[in-house]
Amino acid sequence: MGFSGSDPAGGRLPARVERLVAVGLAREEGGLVLKATYVRGRFEFDEPAPVQPLREALARVAALPLPGMTDAVTPLQQGLWRGGAIRYLGLGVQYETGAWTLLAEVSEIRSANAPMSGRRAYFSPAYRFGEFSIYGVASRTLPKRRALAAPELAAQLAPVLGAAGAMQAQQVLGQAAFVASMARSDQSTLGVGLRWDVLPNAAIKLQLERFRVHPNGGGAWRHADNLGARGLLFSAVLDFVWGP
Repeated sequence: MGFSGSDPAGGRLPARVERLVAVGLAREEGGLVLKATYVRGRFEFDEPAPVQPLREALARVAALPLPGMTDAVTPLQQGLWRGGAIRYLGLGVQYETGAWTLLAEVSEIRSANAPMSGRRAYFSPAYRFGEFSIYGVASRTLPKRRALAAPELAAQLAPVLGAAGAMQAQQVLGQAAFVASMARSDQSTLGVGLRWDVLPNAAIKLQLERFRVHPNGGGAWRHADNLGARGLLFSAVLDFVWGP
C-alpha cells in the first residue's frame, strides 16, 4: 500500500506500508468502553534528495583508518532511518456517567532506530449541559530515543584530512545529528474547549491549547528546527455527518 506524506521540512515523501496486520478488541458494559488496538507492518519511504549525499559522506568518515571512527559514526548512520518493521499498540477507555464523559488513551510505537518511536497519552474530561459541552485535554508525547549529538572529531580527523577537511567532516556530523532528530516528537499540551451541537448531525467546536515543544522534539510540525518552542493555538471546527 502506497501513500504520500511530508517530511518536517514540508517536502513530499512517498511512502509504502507492506505486510500490514491490524487487530482491534473492544468491550462495552454500561457506560464503560475499553478498546485495544495492535498494528504491525513494514514501513518504507523514499529518502529525501539531500539525505543520500549526507549518508554517503558519513560512510566516508566511518571508513577512515582511525581508531573508534566506525563506533562514533554508526549511531548517526542508523539515525537516518529509511524504514523497517514497525509496531503500534494502543489502549483506550471511555466512561460516561450522567453529564460527565471521561476519555483517556495511551499508545506506543516501536521500531528499531526509528525517530518516531515512543509513547503518547492523553486525558480529556467533558461536562455536558443541554446542547453545549465544555471539556479539557492534556496530552504528552515522549520519544523513546534520545536526540543524537554530533561527536567532536575535528581534532582526531585533522591529521588525516587537514584542518579544512576536518572542519567539513565535523559539519557533516552536525548536519546528520540534526536530520536524525527532526522526526522526534517531544511535546506536551493543555487545552480547554467548548462544543455546541447546533444540529443533530453537526457540531461547532472552539478550542484553545497551550503547547510546549521540547528541544529536538518538533516532529509533529512542518518546518521545525531543533529548538524548543511554546505557544497558544486556537481552533474553530465544524464537524458534521451526512444523512438524516
